[in-house]
Amino acid sequence: MKTRRTLLASLGSAMALVLVVVAWVAFAPTRLGGQVSYVIVSGNSMEPGMHRGDLAVVRRSHSYTEGDIVTYRHPEIGPVIHRIIGRDGERFVLKGDHNDFIDGHHPVEAELIGELWFRVPSVGRLMGPLQEQKYAAVLIVLALVGLGGGAGAAANRRRASEREGRPAGAAHAGETVMQSITRNWEDGLVTLGAAAFAFLVLAFVSFGRPVTREVPDNAVYTQSGEFAYSAKAANGTLYDSSAATTGDPVYRRQSDLVDVSFRYWLTSEHPATVSGSYRLVAEAGDDAGWKRTFELQPETPFQGSAFTAGGTFSLNEIGAVIERLENETGVRNQSYTVSVVPEVSIAGTLSGRAFEDTFAPRLEFKLDPFQLSLVKDSGKAGNALAPSTEGLNQGKRTESNTVNLLFFELGVATGRWLSLLGLGLVLAGAGVFILGAIRRMGPAGDSPQSVQAKYGLPVITVRSAPTPRANAVIDVASVDDLARVAEREGAVLLQEIRPGYHCYFVQAGTVVYRFQALGTPSKNFRGATAA
Repeated sequence: MKTRRTLLASLGSAMALVLVVVAWVAFAPTRLGGQVSYVIVSGNSMEPGMHRGDLAVVRRSHSYTEGDIVTYRHPEIGPVIHRIIGRDGERFVLKGDHNDFIDGHHPVEAELIGELWFRVPSVGRLMGPLQEQKYAAVLIVLALVGLGGGAGAAANRRRASEREGRPAGAAHAGETVMQSITRNWEDGLVTLGAAAFAFLVLAFVSFGRPVTREVPDNAVYTQSGEFAYSAKAANGTLYDSSAATTGDPVYRRQSDLVDVSFRYWLTSEHPATVSGSYRLVAEAGDDAGWKRTFELQPETPFQGSAFTAGGTFSLNEIGAVIERLENETGVRNQSYTVSVVPEVSIAGTLSGRAFEDTFAPRLEFKLDPFQLSLVKDSGKAGNALAPSTEGLNQGKRTESNTVNLLFFELGVATGRWLSLLGLGLVLAGAGVFILGAIRRMGPAGDSPQSVQAKYGLPVITVRSAPTPRANAVIDVASVDDLARVAEREGAVLLQEIRPGYHCYFVQAGTVVYRFQALGTPSKNFRGATAA
């Protein structure tokens, strides 16, 4: 039998291995299939909450909201840990708590590494030379130590078995695996304890999370447009096409009427149903803020995701208005602006959810006494003649929640059933184990059948043997004691039967352990040979 110290060591090794697995599930880095990343704070932008040299532990999240501290991958400087302060379409706007400016890069969700879980002050200073793979290596080493401990114990048992002439892990002839486990109650206890602990951890995690979760289900769409204009010239030879076209200046001595058009379309990867209205206007203004609006196309309804608007404005009419302004105010400017503005309002459904939005890009011209010229840098980004903007129809959907286990995810509902099933099996195994232990502890008959059924030990009948050497025979008090000797020595039970006499014995080297079941011992016993 194993000693109590051996039992505690085996139980401790099993629990340590389970704890290593749990630690791996909780802290495995993303590069090795986990959900956690380790970031060393390298600046003071998050003070006073975080300081240079702190270790930030961040986890992947299914949703990120305003106020969350997250780490994102900047395309130029690498990981940055800042706080979300807003959204711009599908992009996040971030800012360091200590900074008085927002981040120049607005990452999309795919660029977010994770949300801050907790921080460890100053630890990052010690871990600076290390990379994430090193953290994983520590866990792997711990796992190997745990496995090595178990393997070492198994090797010791194997060597002991080999010394006894029995293969490692082999059950006695005629016994089942469960009989072996109930006989070696320490191994059974360790196995059941480790399994119970693992299933309890799974139950704790599974029942600690809701079965379903809400995750962002945002639908991105893009509103785009294309401006074009033209103006017939009195002298068509001044232009290649006999008229000023998109991109050309319009000379006031040659042209009066300017035709403008705006083509609009909405695109999205999600199914969309769109309708709304649009209006096309021209706005004359100056640097002081004066503005006069000329309607080019009145408000017009539309159905579908595209339309084309158009209209005409007169340079002479705009010039007359400007002349009256200067005469009435006495203020004269060297130039004015003329902007063509489509005012678009849309509504409908996108990915099954209602949404509405507006779109009013501006195509700006500079107007002086001689010409109308396109301001080509009037757009905030991209081509002024082809404006576009992204929109985000925010929403959420419900999906099954998951538990991360090593390199795969397990549904919470499945985890709950699996943990309950596992605990049920553990309880059933414990019941079998207890029944087997009670059976072992109960009284047994001295018949070969009862001994073999109780201990799973083979009983071999032998003939009488010569008288043993002095002090070579030890009489035991019961067949139970003799069976325990046989288990310890890895030997078999021998029996000698003749009329009026029945004796069991175990031969261990030069010592014979004997139990007399009936009659008097053989006086010429010195060993035994198989019948």
